Amino acid sequence: MTNLAPSTRLAALLLTTVAVSVLVAPGCTTIFPDRDGQKTATGTSNGTEPPPVVATKAQFGTLCLLPAEGVADNCAAPETCHLVSRDKGATMCTHTCETDAACPGGARCTETPAGRICVPTCTSNIDCTNRFGAYVCVPVNVTDSVCWTTDATSGEVRSEAEPTIERIQLLRKGPFSYEPGLPVPGADVQLKIDLKNRGLGDLSGMSATLTPLGSASEIQSFANGSVQNLVLPGYGRLEGALTPTFRLAPELTVGARLEFTVSFRTATETWNSDFSVVAFGPTALPYVTDVELTDVSGQPLAGLAEGTSATLRLFGRNVGFGDLQGVSVNASVTTPNGSLSPVSGGPTALPDSQAIPANALLYQATVTRTAGTVGSILLDVVLTDVSAGTWNQAIEVPVTGP
Repeated sequence: MTNLAPSTRLAALLLTTVAVSVLVAPGCTTIFPDRDGQKTATGTSNGTEPPPVVATKAQFGTLCLLPAEGVADNCAAPETCHLVSRDKGATMCTHTCETDAACPGGARCTETPAGRICVPTCTSNIDCTNRFGAYVCVPVNVTDSVCWTTDATSGEVRSEAEPTIERIQLLRKGPFSYEPGLPVPGADVQLKIDLKNRGLGDLSGMSATLTPLGSASEIQSFANGSVQNLVLPGYGRLEGALTPTFRLAPELTVGARLEFTVSFRTATETWNSDFSVVAFGPTALPYVTDVELTDVSGQPLAGLAEGTSATLRLFGRNVGFGDLQGVSVNASVTTPNGSLSPVSGGPTALPDSQAIPANALLYQATVTRTAGTVGSILLDVVLTDVSAGTWNQAIEVPVTGP
């Protein structure tokens, strides 16, 4: 047997695989591996020699042969062979792009370690293994997934685990618990930090430690800044993973910016992230605090059953550090399973939040849940004051049943 260079042997092996995968038209001799001692056919039924099997060009989204000296790749035009994983040695017939419009059907323009290229979309791994390649279905965002290898480390396609901060809320201490609002100097506050895993791999046994970067003249009595043994699956979220508490120094000035760093650690890796929050400010902030459902007799309801109606009341208050006057409220349903018929709503004067006033009725309507639907009814609530300042808040109307 002639000795081939490693790259030539690989090309010959891949080319053989492509030839075996070719679909043969009716009437042609088929070629199969030995099965249960049965040999492959050596001729056609009329006694002539079988026609030669000609390998077809590799199509979009499949494995391919990289070009060698004097030999072009085996991708069908307009695709070219791209090395999409140096570690895996995986290839793909594709082309560069700027938008999805430049990609064939069933593909999206995706930022990858190989550049911005068209990549096949998928819903499960079987969609990817059908492409004659060892690809898996990798999520790139909440709604989209693409066929890719398991070792991507940059761009939209991330198969390695990577913790990150998704959302930070600054809460102030109320009569019973910590609640949304802009606190005053000297107030006790809490940070509620939501985490997200930006990679496909799972994170387990992870610790997260938050450390203030400022001095004791800004933050006092800092506590609960570390958690252990967090579990964060691939592309998963963890609400309120960190909830440290502290007191704002009475000497802080309006608009003071507080700096923090958070460190994530597993048995083998460490990630660090810095962020800052504005402790308090002079602005007002209207906020819907309670959602109330009652039946026609005024009795409270735990949720709205499908095909029924109820009275909806939204209560709120000013959780900011300034006055609000003439607040009006408009609400609209953002899901296809309900409707609103407003009864009344504002204008309502909300006093300065320093006094932590009782909740005021801001909005009232009849809400109806469409028959035969599932899931909660979501509302987009817009609050507007006399100065034309507007604030948006998403509200969930509870339901019963599916």
